[in-house]
Amino acid sequence: MKSFAECPLILITLKRNVIYWDEEAMFTVAAVPKVQSAIAAEWYGYNFGILNMTEKKYVGSALLPFPKLVINDAVIEDRGSYRLRVRIREGWCDSDWVYLNVRKSK
Repeated sequence: MKSFAECPLILITLKRNVIYWDEEAMFTVAAVPKVQSAIAAEWYGYNFGILNMTEKKYVGSALLPFPKLVINDAVIEDRGSYRLRVRIREGWCDSDWVYLNVRKSK
């Protein structure tokens, strides 16, 4: 069983936390191992579950070793909270939630 002390420190930054319809949102990550490095990763949306990185909407995204989430041509439905989950030997570790606000027009 994993302990918080073993999980990497996961810091997510969002290029802009408010974007407009059809713009791109980009989340970047700095994951600093405390004890172990991540062996797997997945992006998770609060309203969406695990995101499928093979979808056209997420082209440009990456998992390990340098996680990045790109949401192309954002729409109102993309508004919400996102986080990165990384796996170490003992289990999954979650980042804090980062909120993306999508608006219709400037």
